Amino acid sequence: MNALSITSQYSDGSKTQAVEDEQRHQEEVGGTGFGATNFEPPTPKDLCRHLDSYVIGQESMKKKVAVALFNHYLRVSHNYKIERLRKLGKPVTELSDVVLDKSNILLIGPSGSGKTLIAKTIAQVLDVPFSMNDATPLTQSGYVGEDVEVIIYRLLQNANFDAQLASRGIVFLDEIDKIARRMDATNPNQRDVSGEGVQQGLLRILEGTNVTINVKPGVNKPGSGEQFIVDTTNILFVLSGAFVGLERIVRDRISKKGGLGFGAFLKETDSEAKKQEESWTELIEAEDLVKFGFIPEFVGRVPLVGVARSLSEPELVRILIEPRNAITRQYQEIFSRFGVDLKFSSGALSSIAAEARTRNVGARGLRRIMDIILSDAQFDLPGSNYKFCVVTSDVVAKKSPLHLFQVGDETLVHRLLKSDDSNVGIAISPQAQPIHRKGDIVFPLQEGGEPRRKEAVSIADSSSTDVKC
Repeated sequence: MNALSITSQYSDGSKTQAVEDEQRHQEEVGGTGFGATNFEPPTPKDLCRHLDSYVIGQESMKKKVAVALFNHYLRVSHNYKIERLRKLGKPVTELSDVVLDKSNILLIGPSGSGKTLIAKTIAQVLDVPFSMNDATPLTQSGYVGEDVEVIIYRLLQNANFDAQLASRGIVFLDEIDKIARRMDATNPNQRDVSGEGVQQGLLRILEGTNVTINVKPGVNKPGSGEQFIVDTTNILFVLSGAFVGLERIVRDRISKKGGLGFGAFLKETDSEAKKQEESWTELIEAEDLVKFGFIPEFVGRVPLVGVARSLSEPELVRILIEPRNAITRQYQEIFSRFGVDLKFSSGALSSIAAEARTRNVGARGLRRIMDIILSDAQFDLPGSNYKFCVVTSDVVAKKSPLHLFQVGDETLVHRLLKSDDSNVGIAISPQAQPIHRKGDIVFPLQEGGEPRRKEAVSIADSSSTDVKC
């Protein structure tokens, strides 16, 4: 049974004698689900294939996450089977008696590189409880803020308060770099309740312990007034953070300082320095994380490290158009709701990606740029007679207003898209018609080569429905 497509086989609730015999047999061989002999976890390639539909780039990090999740399925299935055999008094071979330990994973990368998106995407296909958490509000027990046990409580909620099911789940803890030990404290004796104190509180949970969860009584609240004990030994923890400043720590360690005397190291050449700058993410060691502000005990409990690099401009363009929930598709769906066909030229997409790359905000900056470009159009176009809204590279560069067209201007829209791509050197076509520009006025050519005047339509003039050609 594949974990990607597990469904209820007896939805009507009826149980025959054959069904009961099958369940008894499954209990003898190790239970159902993770412990069943016919249980087939999704392969790393299956997980990566699903991630590719939503996440662009970051191939190395996706592979590490996929392998970590696959091993989590195998470990839970293996350990659960051993536990069932021991309870039933069945013999356990020497090889199968080996208990597999978990390997928590740490994801490091700049903001907007896809770390959180990978976690959200994985949560859609996993057959285990999954909870997403933010480390920022966590504080040491006894202080104002959330205790570290709240991440297990959320996992228990997602498991419908089934403690046994929650003990096999996955916890994603974002912004983990925010709990690093404070280096700028004015008083060195001051207790760091939101940094080192949180790390110490997470140690036993990451390693494996029994966490007692008391659910407060509430009206129509599942598990209200009860006490649950969740074993975190088989819970996989995926930690994530931007770790701003870690690059400098790594480069300071690997770079050879210049100096005087026979024992001094020579500084590397410019080419070597550039090569080190590009590959510093592959050289992260445990001592770098300790110097960043994590205690050694915490670093030791997260043995796997996956690094996300900054997204390139072509990858940002792919993010705009390729994923199932691509940003351009979302806006096109919004505009279609009020009868407007939204179109983007290839030059516009490249300009948007270049601007996001310049701002160093990653994929998250794409939506902000799109909002700035299309916010006025979303206010003015609903209820108007315009049928097409075209975004070109000049619109992104704020050199031209949005190009608006009515029904019957399909040819003009097509020429405008082709000419903009030709001007920026993208998708050049020999049939592309040039465009004469005069300020913000666009003059597409007629078939005979004479300029065909079309009044420039800006958002401020969108209330007018009479377009002269």
